[in-house]
Amino acid sequence: MDLVTAVRSATDGVGVHVSFDTTGVPSLMHQCLEFARNAGSIITVGVPKPDSAWDIPMPSFLVTGKKVMGTIEGDVNPREFVPQMIQWYRDGKLPIEKLVRMYQVNDFEQALHDMHSGETIKAVLLW
Repeated sequence: MDLVTAVRSATDGVGVHVSFDTTGVPSLMHQCLEFARNAGSIITVGVPKPDSAWDIPMPSFLVTGKKVMGTIEGDVNPREFVPQMIQWYRDGKLPIEKLVRMYQVNDFEQALHDMHSGETIKAVLLW
């Protein structure tokens, strides 16, 4: 099952209210757009390559009311948002263990492979 189908299936076909892209990979950003619900938001946090482009099919984009937003350092007030994220984690609403995987720095090639294959979303290298 591909990512868009899986997300749509998990949301009874409706899609998510908000999707965050932390990768900067245009193909994944496009999938975020596809699985967002009508009037949903797509927030880009990841930094793409300098020459990256994102081809958005305008007719389907315009009739869905979706919003695409870039961010500067998350566009949040850290004093408010960090405690909120901690509470979401404690409440089981932010499954960090499903999003982040730690790798020893010597295993950086495995970390890259796992990110490209989708095995992990965010690889963190430990020095």
